Amino acid sequence: MKTGLKPISLMQNFMQKGSFFKRLFFVLAFVILSSLVFLGLLMMIFVSGFWSRECIESLQSDAISMASFVGSFYESGKLDDLNSPEGENSAILICSALSRLSESSNSTIFICDLEGKPILSKEMLSDDMTEIVSEPSTNGIIVTRELIESIGPEGFGGAGRYSSSIEKYFVGAMPVYSGNSLKAIVIAAQPVGIAFRPYFLSVLYIFLIAAFCALIVGLVSVYIISDSVTKPLNLMSQAIKQYAEGNFAYRLPVRGDDEISTLCASINYMAGALAALEESRRSFVANVSHELKTPMTSIAGFIDGILDGTIDEKNQKHYLRIVSAEVNRLSRLVTSMLNLSKIETGEVQLKPKTFNIGEQVLKAMLTFEKPISDKRINVTGLDKIGSVYVNADEDMIYQVIFNLIDNAVKFTNEGGTISVSIFERNDGIELSVRNTGSYIPKEEIGNIFDRFYKVDKSRSLDAKSAGLGLYIVKSIVEMHGGNIKVTSIKDQYTEFLVFIPSNNTEPLGYN
Repeated sequence: MKTGLKPISLMQNFMQKGSFFKRLFFVLAFVILSSLVFLGLLMMIFVSGFWSRECIESLQSDAISMASFVGSFYESGKLDDLNSPEGENSAILICSALSRLSESSNSTIFICDLEGKPILSKEMLSDDMTEIVSEPSTNGIIVTRELIESIGPEGFGGAGRYSSSIEKYFVGAMPVYSGNSLKAIVIAAQPVGIAFRPYFLSVLYIFLIAAFCALIVGLVSVYIISDSVTKPLNLMSQAIKQYAEGNFAYRLPVRGDDEISTLCASINYMAGALAALEESRRSFVANVSHELKTPMTSIAGFIDGILDGTIDEKNQKHYLRIVSAEVNRLSRLVTSMLNLSKIETGEVQLKPKTFNIGEQVLKAMLTFEKPISDKRINVTGLDKIGSVYVNADEDMIYQVIFNLIDNAVKFTNEGGTISVSIFERNDGIELSVRNTGSYIPKEEIGNIFDRFYKVDKSRSLDAKSAGLGLYIVKSIVEMHGGNIKVTSIKDQYTEFLVFIPSNNTEPLGYN
């Protein structure tokens, strides 16, 4: 009962497979079957040619041996008169030899004159092979003038229609000489069908058995190969459905190092990137919600206090300054989000011009005069910055400088140091902003330029940031054809190094 269930189970499994699996299976199966058919035809052609040559060579060999035997009788003169006792005895010996040789080779062998008329054949003998009882016969074989003319001193071997029927014959012929005189011709003939059919059927039988076994093995192999190809595709389909539903923890198994394994690894990498992006998005939504809610709550509270008289006139100016600061904070957040949107949609058009980047650094640093003073931060390097000109978008570069200094002020420790320097190179300029205080762990350096990413998850040091500043900085620098690098050494410093190409390099921008 179990043996009967296996084919049914296999067939059910096959029917449950997808259309791609079935197409792949049938295509490969068709290729194997076609290859076997082609191989069979090719083999039959070669076998037919080989067997034909073997048959013709065998008939030629029989004709040669018989021609040598008959030639000895002609040389002795015993065949000069077939009606004499000596001639009749010689004819009996020759016909006996023709009979034995014909039976052993399953062919028709006879002697004919130079006109193609039969002289001697096995049919002339009596049953006991002791006397001549009938006329010579060729068993329907016609020795044509064309065949006689084709027989040279070395004999003839070939195939053709040498009878009144449509059947072809293999023919081997050899002339019989007495000295230098041509006396007769030995003809050995065999029907092609009789000679080839048994051999062909035997070879075909062996080939069909081998082809059937090869086909079974091939179909099993095709099934396994098709399953091994489509199974990862099905897993990929499931993975994509999981990702579409928001489950980025799903991972594909990676086995080997072929193209499919590489694709699975790439999809796993994509899932990790999507998971990180989703986490960043959630963090961004939470950050933005917090950043919007906190100042709006403060603004609403202070304004309501002023309107309902809770805050007296003497303190109103102080709280209005707080409201103004919170409004500016909201404005910066909205500006960052708008810049992010423009950069990602390619709407930013650079407006390059030549300007003094040193002045931009001084201008940006003055903006942070109060927080620098409150944290007693020591600023160095400003006195060494001279007039350094660069060809770029002035507003964009100012935003880069502003964000880097803002980042440095935020993370510099109380009484720490911020160092700013500009270096001129042959191919452009380098801007360095270095600060003491908190450092960036090595495992997070590669992520700090990602959107919405914040090193300080507790928000204690980066409470006013939505994690967009460094992403915008990197995007602007790369739009100008430059790059930005970061180095962070624990208990020493963190440095951001920006390279902007020289003014003979055309800024890239986005179209």
